[in-house]
Amino acid sequence: MSNPGLGRLTVGGLCLALAAPLSAQDLDPRAYANIPVNSTFLVSGFAVSHGGVVNDPTLPDFDVDATVETPSVGVGHSFSLLGRTAQAFGAIPYSWVQGRARGETRVTRAGVGDMRVRLSVLVRGAPATSVSEFAKAPRRTILGTSLTVVAPTASFSRTSCST
Repeated sequence: MSNPGLGRLTVGGLCLALAAPLSAQDLDPRAYANIPVNSTFLVSGFAVSHGGVVNDPTLPDFDVDATVETPSVGVGHSFSLLGRTAQAFGAIPYSWVQGRARGETRVTRAGVGDMRVRLSVLVRGAPATSVSEFAKAPRRTILGTSLTVVAPTASFSRTSCST
């Protein structure tokens, strides 16, 4: 007599073993939010990063330390895609960078960062619903997928450089 649970466990383990080299991460939990369709939303954020900068060891700069302050703004819209809730979202950051290179040269840069555009679809547990249907629908576990494109729109200008 075969054990169906063991077969599922084996197939699941094989899938995980094959998928291990493939990885991706999106730290934005709103990418998979179940929201009513035809909703438009505005998102803002602010990030601060401080510390050493890792760069290509073949580059002449070494011992680089920086503080990066980045506010960002984005807009998104939800819609129905094949009867499922989907979102299109775009965001663009602006950064101020202050740092030092080689322990003595102080550098300051400012400018627009790389734009992010994302399409996400909730493939299970989130059928496309209007606001009134959404309010009545039971909450359940959802499964989603997304594709994010980072466009190279960065344009930083030198604001100062001193020793």
